[in-house]
Amino acid sequence: MRFSRIPVRRALVILAFVACASGQAWYDSAKIDGPVNDGVEIEVELPISQHVKNFGAPADGKGLCVFASLTMAARWHNIAALSDVIHKLKQGGGWPEKVEKTIKQFSPDTKYIQYEGTDPAVLDKALSEDIPACVTYGYGERYGMQTIYHMVLLVHLDHERAVILDNNFPGTYEWMSREEFLRRWIHPGGKGWAIVMLEPTPPPIPRN
Repeated sequence: MRFSRIPVRRALVILAFVACASGQAWYDSAKIDGPVNDGVEIEVELPISQHVKNFGAPADGKGLCVFASLTMAARWHNIAALSDVIHKLKQGGGWPEKVEKTIKQFSPDTKYIQYEGTDPAVLDKALSEDIPACVTYGYGERYGMQTIYHMVLLVHLDHERAVILDNNFPGTYEWMSREEFLRRWIHPGGKGWAIVMLEPTPPPIPRN
């Protein structure tokens, strides 16, 4: 993805230094699990057969994580023209203007929004209606807690926890606290990016 490489905020560096000095992690650990954890079910359970793995684009080898996430969102909404869009792109990387151009090219009637900022209201609204959100993801245990420039699919968000489906690791889910997810969403540039489809969704999953 194309992001300006803004240095890690000084406060975060200080926090990390203090945490290391005390022998404690400066983050809340995520847990790898299935679609149910501690009795809580995720709100968007896309069948594993419909998960999409990120790969390098044929022309330049750059990753297509933005469009892997977008493809899975389109499959959830049954948007046929975008349900395999990742395989229609020759160049890798992703940014808001490229997403806009791609949707206009392959599915011009699709309704969606893009948001850049720090307010999670758009994410809360989407997940409360069983709508997944393609979101930026700035670090994680699977990446050695190093800064990354990545996009994943947010499949659950409530007042306590969040769950992501990482297109580099299809078939698994990462559970974490809401606060930790929001930190990962806006890192490293101080703001997050989200893409949300505004199309009909499948019938709600029956829950106890």
